[in-house]
Amino acid sequence: MGLPNEYSKPCFQYLETPKVTAQEGPKIYPNPVQDMLQIDNAEAGCNITVYDLLGRKVYDALLRKSSESINTHNWPQGNYMVVLSLPNGNRVVKQVLKW
Repeated sequence: MGLPNEYSKPCFQYLETPKVTAQEGPKIYPNPVQDMLQIDNAEAGCNITVYDLLGRKVYDALLRKSSESINTHNWPQGNYMVVLSLPNGNRVVKQVLKW
């Protein structure tokens, strides 16, 4: 008694993983940041909101172009959550250290 044909196929056909490519999308850097936080490759019209770890909003603006700089000079040292709300409804969230 043999196995059904579907069980005799090599298992690697079922265990393949999709090809991983470099992420295209907004870039938020440097991390850690000192004086200027850079946003690149974002769509104009994205909303950017920055929160401290206590949940207080420290920055909120609409990006007017695909690359912008945010002056962080007067922000206290600590961790911040940067939230980019994209026009398609998706969000990009990144934790940034200010030192």
